[in-house]
Amino acid sequence: MIYFLNMAVLSFFMFGLFVITYYYLVKKIKIQILWGLIALSVMMCVIIVSMIVFCSKYGLNSLSIGYVFLIYILFIVMIHDLIDQSIPLKWLAFGGVMGSYMLIYNPNISLLEGVVGSIITGILLLLLSKITRGGIGIGDVFVFVLISLIAGWKMSMTVLIFALVLCGCIGIVLFAFKKAKRKTTIPFMPFIFAMTIFVLWL
Repeated sequence: MIYFLNMAVLSFFMFGLFVITYYYLVKKIKIQILWGLIALSVMMCVIIVSMIVFCSKYGLNSLSIGYVFLIYILFIVMIHDLIDQSIPLKWLAFGGVMGSYMLIYNPNISLLEGVVGSIITGILLLLLSKITRGGIGIGDVFVFVLISLIAGWKMSMTVLIFALVLCGCIGIVLFAFKKAKRKTTIPFMPFIFAMTIFVLWL
């Protein structure tokens, strides 16, 4: 009975995500309906697979839901970054509020550890942003603060390293094939999104 109740709640949650995301992509970001549906299809596939992976590892609990929620927020931020070349701080703030609430029920990370870890992560990345003269944008810093809050600072740093390596490799390939110049700006969010999924699935 509890299993079916959880599945019903999860199904309602997934449907809500679909509706909210469609409205935001098509009405707010002004993405074309076809591309919006494609993006939604990709998002739902990723979320479903992620839920299966997390439930098999941790069970259907707040940790699994928290990780799925993180992937959802990062997906929205990634699409926004690709379309607008900017990071929507409102979505990150929403993720931060929900992430703080989920920390209360997270068996792996305490609320204090999550908050302190995210603050330290933010300070370190702000310093790195200054050193690299904006190589890592302020919006990206807040993204990693959110990852650190929900998944822990170790996970956040692992994602950062992998994302930087992947972004660097793609940049070298694009430069070698003359598809990009030295001053060409490559959106960082797709690499953060991909590496977050990769690290969380491991």
